[in-house]
Amino acid sequence: MKKITIILVIIFTFLFSNTTWGDWSYVVKGSKSQKLYYDKDRIRKSGKFIYFWELLDYLKPTEYGDLSVISYIELDCSIFRYKRLKIQFYNKSMGEGEQTSDMIPQDEWNYPKPNSISEIMYNKICEKFVGEKTEIVVNKKEKGVLYESKVNGELGWYKSGDEKTDWKYEGEVENGKPNGQGTMTSPDGSIYEGKFKDGRQNGQGTMTLIKGGEILGKYVGEFKNDFPNGQGTTTLFSGGGIVGKYVGEHKNNKYHGQGTKTFKDDRKHIGEWKDGKPNGKGKVLYPDGRKINGEYIDGKLDGQGTITYPNGRKFVGEFRKDKPWNVTGYDKDGNILGKYVNGEPIKQ
Repeated sequence: MKKITIILVIIFTFLFSNTTWGDWSYVVKGSKSQKLYYDKDRIRKSGKFIYFWELLDYLKPTEYGDLSVISYIELDCSIFRYKRLKIQFYNKSMGEGEQTSDMIPQDEWNYPKPNSISEIMYNKICEKFVGEKTEIVVNKKEKGVLYESKVNGELGWYKSGDEKTDWKYEGEVENGKPNGQGTMTSPDGSIYEGKFKDGRQNGQGTMTLIKGGEILGKYVGEFKNDFPNGQGTTTLFSGGGIVGKYVGEHKNNKYHGQGTKTFKDDRKHIGEWKDGKPNGKGKVLYPDGRKINGEYIDGKLDGQGTITYPNGRKFVGEFRKDKPWNVTGYDKDGNILGKYVNGEPIKQ
């Protein structure tokens, strides 16, 4: 057994270190015109497992500038599952150009999504090299219309309701509740479009808040239990124009984690947030060139900080609730302009 393990390690080392690709065999095209290939010259079988290189080729660059991704796959045809053992990213098509990233993913089994391009290709490989084709049984969700109403004081989902008082759902339904992709509309016109699980907004979605026919806000990102939770973008509107925008992490419908908020005056606050307010390290950038770097508590500069002006002047020290406490001011040449001691200005 030990000798077999050593031989396998040698084989895997050779496979991972040699990046001269063989003959890519095209299998299938995805919904966004991405194409999936496998290297038919370097496919290996060991017991019930198949090892091969996979190439995903994009029509347009990703947000990181990559045009192709090559992965080393361990495929278990017996129960139709797979692992990615290694992933490499390239800035040109077909695994050419510069390798922009190289990673070893978490060691865990995954199952191809029904009707995905991965399912199509892995089925083809299993059929060709093992003689097995896995039949996937899909529990198809029905599509329907439901209303979230209170009946006998209990809020639930019903097939009939009143659009003037109840939220209306149109989309995929399972077990009498919204499950899957759907759209939910409130009596005042607010709309949620996205994923649902067990009757609640869960997954990627877009919530547009509308009152009196006017859009007040929009959130695009991750939801959990009906609230923004995770990475997303919140945009605030007034009079038809944008008055604020936050891009970053959310928790229970509040800014929470790392994020950037842009205000109506184009001022930006970049840093840590908690319960909807700046808390922790952050920096504020003003359109006129002013900069603030420091520590924040409940939205106020509170702790060590530095305020820098376009003309080179700066104030460095301890601030309390946005006010200088023990702070020294300098000109552009480093000469002391003045000081605050315990919140009181001291003349030089």
